[in-house]
Order: sequence, then C-alpha cells, then structure tokens
Amino acid sequence: MEIGLFYVERLSLFLIPCSFFLILLLLLLLFAGTDDICSSSFVLFYFILIFLIYIYILVLVLVVLVDGY
Repeated sequence: MEIGLFYVERLSLFLIPCSFFLILLLLLLLFAGTDDICSSSFVLFYFILIFLIYIYILVLVLVVLVDGY
C-alpha cells in the first residue's frame, strides 16, 4: 500500500506541471494563426522541445527515486 501511495505522490508532482504545459500549448495553438506563421511555428517548436526535455528529465528523476539507483 505504501508503494502505491509513493507512486501517486510522484505522479501528482509530475502531472501538475505537465497540465500547466499542456494549457500553455493549447493557448499557443489557439493564437498560432493570428500572428506571423513563421514566428508562431518557431515558438511552438521550441515549446514542444522544452516540454519533451522536461518529461525526459522527470522520468529519469522518477526512475532514480523509485529504483534507488
């Protein structure tokens, strides 16, 4: 039971910023067509890149915390 709570705590720490990033991504997609297409696509590309790096680091941290190595 304690292991399940441990996973839930770590998952909640991951999902709260993740949902924040997804809301920002939706806002970027809503306003992508209003301005210059090139600049908005570059912003979207860098946002997705930062988001993927963030997920990769969080998964590594979760693996280290859960497995202990």
